[in-house]
Amino acid sequence: MLHMMAMGAQHGLRKSVYSMIGCFLAVLLLIAGSVAGVGIILASSPALFDALRVVGALYLMYLGVLAWRSPISVEAGLDAGYVSSVSGQHLIKKGFLIGISNPK
Repeated sequence: MLHMMAMGAQHGLRKSVYSMIGCFLAVLLLIAGSVAGVGIILASSPALFDALRVVGALYLMYLGVLAWRSPISVEAGLDAGYVSSVSGQHLIKKGFLIGISNPK
């Protein structure tokens, strides 16, 4: 949710839809994995589960540091005609990586 708000503020409403698509695809993949029994595999291997959890936490910390160090852009929130130069494919990939690394 916070990622979507940040993308909307940073790139505008139209571009934030791409991030939503990426997060949605990640949720679909997590649901498919759950149906396929990946949860049973992770439950039977605590080391694999811990490794996956640590990698996901490190990735989220990395994204937090990037967001913290990035310059603040006021144009997107104030100008209705603002157009972001970030590609939709990049936003889909970023949304997917955030969604897949943070399973609920």
